[in-house]
Amino acid sequence: MKNLYSSHTSRGYTAIALQTPTNRLFNIAKIWYWLLAWAVVLLFSASGLKAQSVRSDKADYIPGEHVWITGEDWQPNESVTLHLTEEPKIHDDTVVNVTANASGYFLIEVYHVEDHDINQNFILTA
Repeated sequence: MKNLYSSHTSRGYTAIALQTPTNRLFNIAKIWYWLLAWAVVLLFSASGLKAQSVRSDKADYIPGEHVWITGEDWQPNESVTLHLTEEPKIHDDTVVNVTANASGYFLIEVYHVEDHDINQNFILTA
């Protein structure tokens, strides 16, 4: 005869949880789900797949400062085109081409902040 319940004793009280076949199937499905999830994580981390990224050195700037952009996880010696779009649009987009180094990294100054840039938003795409 199979054990259809489990018990747990805590502070003098005994809790009994009935394990029906449906509950066991659900638990098996959860185990397979987590095993599959971990397999996907391990596959991507073992293969070294990473998303390329670009980011500025600061979240906000004042007039007179320079905007530096860092790029990571690009292919070695890959050519990258950066577009800096101003909103609301006052000037044309700033377009800069940069080449990642042998490690897939770059650092470049792309913009000098001016007085009229106060309260402007900038969108960086690569």
